[in-house]
Formats: sequence, structure tokens, C-alpha cells
Amino acid sequence: MKNGNVILVAIDNSASAFKVTDYAIKIANALHKSLYFIHVINESTPKIQRNQQDSVEGPTIQSLSEFYLKECTKIAINNDVDHAFHSIIYGVTKRKLVAMSNTKNVAFTIIGATGYDDLYHNRIGHIAQYVSSWSKSTVTIVR
Repeated sequence: MKNGNVILVAIDNSASAFKVTDYAIKIANALHKSLYFIHVINESTPKIQRNQQDSVEGPTIQSLSEFYLKECTKIAINNDVDHAFHSIIYGVTKRKLVAMSNTKNVAFTIIGATGYDDLYHNRIGHIAQYVSSWSKSTVTIVR
């Protein structure tokens, strides 16, 4: 990929993911950019640590994340975005988002301002503030 050819879109497990996706699609079509949807799962969250042995809740969080990512990618492709792809990443959400937004092929990052990550206390608003403070590229916060 060329430098600055991708728009990084942070998706959480809430309905606000679709608002962020709609906004990202409009920008991607206007600027002829690719969309890269990501969801970061923080394994150090007490809810995940407590239930690592539980065969029901662990896969449910990953399955829900995969569902949202696939749906957002499908919506983007159906709305004529040239390239749309997604992945689940594991680690500290805010640090992973900053690291990815600082890569050379990312033009800018789009992240939601409201909603919950659905994992204990990781509010996307708090994460959006951190990412916008530490990212070297432009961060658009969608309300």
C-alpha cells in the first residue's frame, strides 16, 4: 500500500460502530482511500482474566467482535469502497490504536466518541482522547 492510503477505523462492540462506519465510508469514497477496520481486545481486562477457563464467555467476546468487523466491512464494500479489510488485535487498546495510527500507510484514524467497548471500563471516549493526544496523524472523533 502507498503511504497514507488507508483510513484506520476503530470499531467497538456497540451500535455506535455503525455510525463510525457510515462516516468512514463517506470519507473513504470522497478521498479514494481504503478502510481498515480494527477491534482491539484487551486480555488484561478483569472480565476476560476471570473467565479464561469459561468456554462460553471467552469465545463470545471474540465472536461478537468478529461479527461487528465483518458487518462493517460488508457495509463498506456494499457502499462502493474500493478496499475494506478488518482484523482483531490483542493488547492494550489505546496503545495498539496509537501504534497502528502512526504507521506510514495510515492517512488518518476514525474513532467513536461514545459507546462502550463492552469490556469492563474501557470507554471508547477515554480511548479516543488518548489516541488523539498521542497519534502523529489526524484523528477524527465521530459523535
